[in-house]
Amino acid sequence: MSLFRGLLFHHSNQMRIIFNLLFCISAISLFYSCSKGESVNDPRFGTTSISLATNEPITIVQGESHQVPNGTSFGTLIGTNRFRFYNKSVLLLDTMLTTKPLITNSYVLFKPTANSRLRIFDSSFNDFDKEVLPDTSSVKFSMANFVESFPDKVDVSINSTNYTPNSDKPIQVGEFHNVTSSFSLFKLVSLGRGQDLKVVSAFTLIVKDPSTAVILATIPLTLPKGNTSETVGKLISRVYLLYLDNDGTAKIIMSK
Repeated sequence: MSLFRGLLFHHSNQMRIIFNLLFCISAISLFYSCSKGESVNDPRFGTTSISLATNEPITIVQGESHQVPNGTSFGTLIGTNRFRFYNKSVLLLDTMLTTKPLITNSYVLFKPTANSRLRIFDSSFNDFDKEVLPDTSSVKFSMANFVESFPDKVDVSINSTNYTPNSDKPIQVGEFHNVTSSFSLFKLVSLGRGQDLKVVSAFTLIVKDPSTAVILATIPLTLPKGNTSETVGKLISRVYLLYLDNDGTAKIIMSK
């Protein structure tokens, strides 16, 4: 009887070891397959996506040594995970990011100027995730100014066009006062209509010095439209975080 128990105990230990090995192999396999951008279906893991809103070359290191390819989604264990961000050998940011299971955890790296510190944020930034989508005749903008040659505060008029017989008539569809390097509250901006009555996704931002009303810059902005059979000609998003950049453009860093 004791021999039987001994054999049973030995067999049980073997099965436990085999199970643990299979579990580890499965977890490692899932992690590296997710690192290649595949979907995650295991509740112990989530998908993390980090996009770059900076012209600076950034190297992303997850954990102690795993280098993450820029512009991809990858699998991470749920909970908090360490991430470090480098420009060559210079450490720009060492932080912990939270991963929730079975969803894509999206983050944005933001460094608008060479003298700015690197920041990383998710959809809760500036209460972006709480903004309600407007109706199809308008969009919402939140705006910041990072142009070093501009005053600390600028006024920004937003123009679009509306079709009138034989011409497109410029119209002002929104206005921001005293725009700084902090993102403003979200404002409703109307959409123009073209001859085909479809929305006009092209805008002109007219930047003025609020003290003198002198025009400092005229900046084009075109919102992306869909390219599938269901979305062609339609705006992909209706709420936007955007900023005036040093290179004389208006850049979108987050939209929904």
